[in-house]
Amino acid sequence: MDAITGATPQTIRDAVVDGAVHTSYTLWHWANGDAVDEIRRLTGELATDEHLLAALKQGEDALAILAMKNLARRRRHDETTIQAIVERVANGRAVVARAAIDYLGTVAGDGNPDIYYTGMERLFAKADTQKRTFYLSALTATSLTPPAGFFDRLSHWLPRLDTYYEIHLLLELMEARNPGSEIVTEQAMAVLTNDNFLIARRAFWYLEKQSLAPDQQRRVDAFKTRHRERL
Repeated sequence: MDAITGATPQTIRDAVVDGAVHTSYTLWHWANGDAVDEIRRLTGELATDEHLLAALKQGEDALAILAMKNLARRRRHDETTIQAIVERVANGRAVVARAAIDYLGTVAGDGNPDIYYTGMERLFAKADTQKRTFYLSALTATSLTPPAGFFDRLSHWLPRLDTYYEIHLLLELMEARNPGSEIVTEQAMAVLTNDNFLIARRAFWYLEKQSLAPDQQRRVDAFKTRHRERL
């Protein structure tokens, strides 16, 4: 490597291992400088789809993210690829989940919004609390048109979630993207009986803005009377 990196300066030669300082300095910059981005670019261009899928399944998080970026660039969104991403994200850290959201947004951006929403639905089903909050935030922000019934199906998670922030985000999403849905109202009614008062109160705040059936209205009114001092 000294033949490429150069010799150690004479001024510090007596204080160091001969040739090592300049070599180490140069190699550090190779490993942490612009060369890294170029290596990633070339890897993405030269790798076959099969190599990218293998990296996605078996590689470290950084390699899995690189694979997703390049699969998205190639607009690869067949069932094998989607399933591999869903499985990888389910077993990966949050940074991999963010990359999966970007992947879906890219492949759906060519006029395929159903790919985005179907993928998000599958990711959501296998997610933990942290990842679900990422997905809910992304669903709130996207401008892609959802397929019929998507948000109604997603609302069935309301009684199954157990943290306030997830339920809050999901109800906010329904208010913004799926207002007035009777199915969402039914799911929110189930949350009204949650043992966690903060969660139940969030469902109440949602329900009091909706057009309710007489029985539903009685239950909401009863909640309001019972917890008047805490609302």
